[in-house]
Amino acid sequence: MPKPKEQTIPITLHLTPEQVEALLRQVTGAEESDWMDDPRILRMLADRDRQVAAEIQAGRFATLAELQARWIKRRKKAKKQATS
Repeated sequence: MPKPKEQTIPITLHLTPEQVEALLRQVTGAEESDWMDDPRILRMLADRDRQVAAEIQAGRFATLAELQARWIKRRKKAKKQATS
């Protein structure tokens, strides 16, 4: 039986270089010297930077408060449908 596809919520994070290093270290267990000069990482970061810039220019980004308001509306709607 196929698993139901989970919904995803796109999130844009603005991280400092130190935060990026810490996150990558946690995910990969690698030290800075292991990945810092890896061209794949640099390409990935550059691609993501371009994508975020395009989203901002198109007005397709949300603040945390906007996301929380959407989630509250969804929860209320789901509860209302469940009790109907």
